[in-house]
Amino acid sequence: MDNVSEVASKMPKIFVAVAVYNRIKTSIPFVQRIMQQSYDNFQLIIVDDMSNDGTYEKLTQISDVSKKLTVLRAGGNEWWGGCMFRAVNHILNCCSPSDDDSILFMNDDVEFEKDMLERFIKAKMQWSDSVLAGLPISEGRIHGPGSNMLCWPLALTSRPHSGKLVSDHTIPDVIPIQFQFGHATLYPVKIIKEIGNIAKEKLPHYHGDGELSYRAVKAGYKSFVVKHIHLYCDTKSTGRFNSMNTSQRFRDILPSLFEFKSINNIKHRWHFAQLAAPLIWRIPYFCSQTMKSILRSIYIVVKNK
Repeated sequence: MDNVSEVASKMPKIFVAVAVYNRIKTSIPFVQRIMQQSYDNFQLIIVDDMSNDGTYEKLTQISDVSKKLTVLRAGGNEWWGGCMFRAVNHILNCCSPSDDDSILFMNDDVEFEKDMLERFIKAKMQWSDSVLAGLPISEGRIHGPGSNMLCWPLALTSRPHSGKLVSDHTIPDVIPIQFQFGHATLYPVKIIKEIGNIAKEKLPHYHGDGELSYRAVKAGYKSFVVKHIHLYCDTKSTGRFNSMNTSQRFRDILPSLFEFKSINNIKHRWHFAQLAAPLIWRIPYFCSQTMKSILRSIYIVVKNK
């Protein structure tokens, strides 16, 4: 073993977990960017949910060449939650991770700098035993850095520093966040072992990322967004009514409350309330959140006409 490889093997390992489906023009460039990271001790675990556009075949070609990529095949219709659940199970049961290693949940539509993994490791050394996420940026401004609950019965949340220029000196190095998004969020393996895997049955697509980080917070762990880890997110390539910047129609609002790939889905909202909200506030929270979803959807339609 050469000196570089020997040093790398002694550093904590990062297992990068990603779910993909039918986005070959997005997924393959993502893999290429990860492979160019300055931090070398990582393993990329991609779960393909039965793509039929050539994504799986191209990924397996890359994995045949690079030992840093492992490709798993899901059964189809496992969505984000099922795929990430499968990735975590593989890491814990087949990769023999140490408690000092980490699992980095990522989306393939995120762009990042070549030292992203290195910055995560440095942040982990400073804020050990914490959930750490990168800072989402769009057009030079902070875009959706997760949220904190202000009032459960009214479903009132805050998104600290959202909309500010990333160069704003008032932004601290780490921002406490209870509900993290899945753009790029790092969990020490010891936390996942304690709090468990993604709640794939009740939250198969949306809200599973936020529920997992809040589960860690309730278990006594800290959760932060790290200012110096920059993520450049595609805010338009997403599910129905999940972005303020997509064109929608009034007649789509009611169906969005029942569509699987919609952040407005009331079944999944209720499941989130069951898993995260205090028992006394579950029904008020669910009612308030449903009303907020409808009003927000109306605003999105009007804003993008």
